[in-house]
Amino acid sequence: MSVSRPSLREALKSLEMMNVITTKQGSGTYINKLLPDSVAEHFDIVFALDDTLYRDLYKARRVLESGIARIAAENITDEELSEIELNIKKAANAVESPQEFLELDYQLHTMILKAAKNRILPVFIQSINKLNLIMRERTNSVLKIRQSTNIDHKNILEALKERNPDKAANAMEDHLLHVEHGFYDIETRGENSK
Repeated sequence: MSVSRPSLREALKSLEMMNVITTKQGSGTYINKLLPDSVAEHFDIVFALDDTLYRDLYKARRVLESGIARIAAENITDEELSEIELNIKKAANAVESPQEFLELDYQLHTMILKAAKNRILPVFIQSINKLNLIMRERTNSVLKIRQSTNIDHKNILEALKERNPDKAANAMEDHLLHVEHGFYDIETRGENSK
């Protein structure tokens, strides 16, 4: 593998600090039980070192969440639609409050996930939730992005009401692309929060 012993030792030390492995002197090195939260717990450090990883995360979100919206359109109940609609109305009223809007945004995506009624998808979403929160905190700090998000959420709701899987998936993908572009505007232009 052409890796020096000091480099390997340093890597093992880092993995042990992150609770990925346990080293028992005289016995060996063992991989700990890896739960999504414990693995994602230290990703914010990695992302701080390499912002290009955000592109990969946005791509992953587009794949996962557009698929979730597609499935939700097929399974959503009228009651769930009413809850999503109420959430969007609350978010419209909270657009001037970044923290409240952030919470409502997170709730909306969680409602759509629950409406999909799939027991496996929450495991995937859970594994990237901490990273999503880091990105959402940045994008929700900008009024223009919150306003755009509110419009996108209404489009997603309309597709869900029509119970149109393709339209729901496309609306979610459009939404995530808008947020991604907003995120890179913040990074490159240094947009101020409002």
